[in-house]
Formats: sequence, structure tokens, C-alpha cells
Amino acid sequence: TVVERASAELIEEVVADRMDAAIIPVFDAPPSLHCRMLGRTREVLISQAIGDGSHMRPVDVRAMSPIRLILQSEGHIRRRQVLAYLRSRGVELDALMDMDSMFGTLEFVQNSDFVTIAPAVMVAPEIDSGAMCVRPLDLGGLALEVMAVSPSRREPSPIVTEILDLFERSLVEFEQEFDSRLGSG
Repeated sequence: TVVERASAELIEEVVADRMDAAIIPVFDAPPSLHCRMLGRTREVLISQAIGDGSHMRPVDVRAMSPIRLILQSEGHIRRRQVLAYLRSRGVELDALMDMDSMFGTLEFVQNSDFVTIAPAVMVAPEIDSGAMCVRPLDLGGLALEVMAVSPSRREPSPIVTEILDLFERSLVEFEQEFDSRLGSG
């Protein structure tokens, strides 16, 4: 069974041994969890497609302030990281909407003046299609480091290990492709 939930909920499920593993943003994990670093992906600003040639061009978020932003609700580790990143750059929020569905977030962004910041790997189809304007955050921008956590009292099952290996390889391949695309753009 694969589920999508807030990071805090996933961690709680793994600690309680009700889940074999969870893929979450890096955090200071308790000793009851075995941690495996899986990789990192850049965060990107996503807005509706505007056809001005800005798709896949780095963006300085300060120039976009104030913004109307959609983020995951409280309980998601990324939310704190994104808001801290924006604050550190002096970006003002005109509006902040909580939405825990990535599909819902992308649909809303595609049809409004709201934007979101998400891991690049989550919007690979939009990067390829140009259906939305995807812009890497400025150099030195935000990146998401992800890890897998599992109960430390037992080894992950072979299927869980296989899934995590596949995720790790796919993330490396995506980032290499992403880097080459930026280099050619």
C-alpha cells in the first residue's frame, strides 16, 4: 500500500510500526528510525503558462513579491522550509492558501494567479509539456533533500528496498536531465 500524507503523519506511522517506510524531507530523526538519504531535487516556482519565454528560466523570487501562494498545510516539513526561504529573501505574501493535493494545487495554479513552489521532480510532465510555467529558483535557491525512514528494529523488506532503490536512481537521473536542460537553456 502506498499513501500520501503529511510528513508528521508518515513519521508517526513508521515510529508506531504501522508502515514499513516513508519517503520524507530530511529532518532530525529519532534513534527509533533508520534513515537512508535518497537524494535531492531543486525546488521550482510554478505558475500558469504565460508564453513569455520564462519557462525553465531561473527566477529571483524577490522580483515577484508580493505573491499569492499555495502550499501544503501545517505538518509538512517543506512548508516551513519554503516559508523560511521566502522570508529570508524579503518576499511578501499577498495570500497563502493551504492545499494538500498536488493535483488540486497544480489545477488551481494553472487556472489562477496563484503560484506554488514544489520539488522539480514532482512536475516533470509540466516541465516537458510547458503546460505550466516552471522556473527554477534563483542560484543558491531552495532544494529538497529526501530520505527514507523505517523502523530501526528491523530491516526493510526486499520489496521496500527495491522501491527505495528505484526512487533513488530515478531521482538521480531526473536531476541530471534537469541540470542538462538548464545548461542548454
